[in-house]
Amino acid sequence: MPTYTGADGAHLHFDDTQPGSAEPVIVLAGGAALDPGYLGDLGGLSVRLIIPHLRGTGSSPLSGDASFWGQASDVEALRVRLGLQRVVLLGHSAGTRLALAYAVQYPDRVSALVLVTPPAWHLVDVPEDMPGLIAARAGDDVFAAALAHREAGPRSPEDFQDWTLRTAPVAYAAWGPAEQAHAAGMIANYPANRAYFSVDAPDDWATRLAAVTAPVLVVAGAHDCSTGAAQPVALADLFPHGEAVTIDKSGHFPWVEQPASFRAAVDPWLQRAVTASWYWDFGVRQARGESPTYERLSYAVAADPTVLDLLTSLPEPKRQPNLLYGVVRLLGGPVDEVAEFRDFVVTHWDKIAAEMRTRATQTNEAGRTALLLPLLAALPQPIALIEVGASAGLNLYPDRYAYQYNDEPVIGAGAPLLTCAATGLTPPTTRPDVVWRAGLDLNPLDVTDPADVAWLDALIWPEHADRRARLHAAVEVARADPPHLTRGDLLTDLPALVSQAPAGATVVVLHSAVLYQVPQPARDRFLALVRSLPVRWISIESTGTLPFDDLPAGPDNLAYNVLALDGHAVAWTHGHGRALTWFGPAPEVIAAAAAPPAGPPAAPAPRGR
Repeated sequence: MPTYTGADGAHLHFDDTQPGSAEPVIVLAGGAALDPGYLGDLGGLSVRLIIPHLRGTGSSPLSGDASFWGQASDVEALRVRLGLQRVVLLGHSAGTRLALAYAVQYPDRVSALVLVTPPAWHLVDVPEDMPGLIAARAGDDVFAAALAHREAGPRSPEDFQDWTLRTAPVAYAAWGPAEQAHAAGMIANYPANRAYFSVDAPDDWATRLAAVTAPVLVVAGAHDCSTGAAQPVALADLFPHGEAVTIDKSGHFPWVEQPASFRAAVDPWLQRAVTASWYWDFGVRQARGESPTYERLSYAVAADPTVLDLLTSLPEPKRQPNLLYGVVRLLGGPVDEVAEFRDFVVTHWDKIAAEMRTRATQTNEAGRTALLLPLLAALPQPIALIEVGASAGLNLYPDRYAYQYNDEPVIGAGAPLLTCAATGLTPPTTRPDVVWRAGLDLNPLDVTDPADVAWLDALIWPEHADRRARLHAAVEVARADPPHLTRGDLLTDLPALVSQAPAGATVVVLHSAVLYQVPQPARDRFLALVRSLPVRWISIESTGTLPFDDLPAGPDNLAYNVLALDGHAVAWTHGHGRALTWFGPAPEVIAAAAAPPAGPPAAPAPRGR
């Protein structure tokens, strides 16, 4: 189970329903202090859910400040742990108190809020409708008995769990098999419950919510006898961009009682929210300082419901900013002005969507070879190089490019010259001896095909003339000796490619910015596969894509990739190869620290491609 460190150093836990996929929704359980298992998959929501075990629930200990106000700092720590610029929060019941506490303490960190059946009596001046809802249940003996137990309260702290189960029927609009099974799985914690409510809400809480400018969706149960429906609906009016939906024939747990209606109301809204968060994060952490054009477009897309609705019609992996911008540029669309870009996207969406569905962000950034060189030069020579997700194979030529780290002497000769600002590293002085090279890709690109090169060019950001020149110089290198690229799948076709490598060479499998496009189950199988092969394994992937423990803090708040050898992280790297910050053992040390499984017997390695 993944963990994170709370604001006071506490060791806390969370569940992740789709590890390593795109922008998540952080879900805050209610109760208060119910084990979060009662949330399930929230009726089959399609988005990735991160479910922290709040203090005293699940696997997290009851320690420190476990109040709803104090645990907002834990949510902030989780945001940092996940590497998110802003968060989409979903709170249920008492968990909405924590969501709102976070929103007023960290308003700039919230990209969207979903509040499911929130208690709102302390925030809105609207008559409650709960007495009428309770009266409508007259004649329901099970409901009446549960209501009497609720009004009586638990007999003792030790009775709290049983009391929770005795009162459960009040929370549902009906007491059928699904509701009974759901209630039976609830696990309550009395000390954690008391700690959660150990502080009062600030007197100006309702006023401060008006400063939360993120979109807010309030979900009420039409027959919720725990919070009513009128006050939760009125809560939405406190927010500048609030809206409410009421789920009919539902009580306090609408995803259990009316899962289809709950999904229909919440899932599309969340899909827009997480896509908006993705674009906003891209603007802040990737485009800022690198591409004013894409930074400006990203903020505009994140705030444009029409464009977000178009994007959410695509499968989640196909909504990424680089893919949209690259396709628009490939089709000759404008990107300099937001209004012109938007008009082009809306007007030509069918053509854009068709391209986005069939293409991938095959950014074949030759500059990343400068990130690979310290490890490749430190490994036993000669090298047989295999790139997974090779695109056009431009990273298969580390022995043909020239390099300069900081102000050190240039390594090699010719073009392109790859420059890299290196921190914490003594740069290599030689290039590797590559005697064989091959690539694997679902859709390999051909350096001799102008259309394929045009797609690579479209993926380069508008202001990056140096990268564009570098691309075309690397293409000329590859055209002079075209790489051996195989159309295939990394799971089924990699072993055969490894078996073709010449004996006596160190076989190196590498990939950069590839695995984030691979679903987690297939990604897990790939990790098991590459570790079983007689190869050394170099990866450059974004944080969260591969399971690294205890990564040090990044150089700043921007997005960085992680360079690793054989699954051991060694450096933070700039996405386009401009810089790396080394934090692992020296390249020659880590290169000698582990050896691949036994391979074929050594023999002189034949020279060649």
